[in-house]
Amino acid sequence: MRDFMALQNKNHWFLALAYALAVVLDHCFISNGALFGPLNLQLGIAVVGLLLLGLTAIPYLIPGALLFGLLQATSPLLTAILAVLH
Repeated sequence: MRDFMALQNKNHWFLALAYALAVVLDHCFISNGALFGPLNLQLGIAVVGLLLLGLTAIPYLIPGALLFGLLQATSPLLTAILAVLH
């Protein structure tokens, strides 16, 4: 049972890393002044992570969503709004 929990924890951290990398990659394709771009890789990664790992994956997606907000926004309020949208 302990090995299963360790493997599941690694999967959650892999999901967090993949989500954060997708956010950075998507940010590279967003034109100046736009809040969303043509690619939305982080959405696909989040959906797959939730389907495979369940609701326990949500806390591991929050830092990536905040990262997206930080890359896009100019104010803390806009950062929070963008994080909630993602």
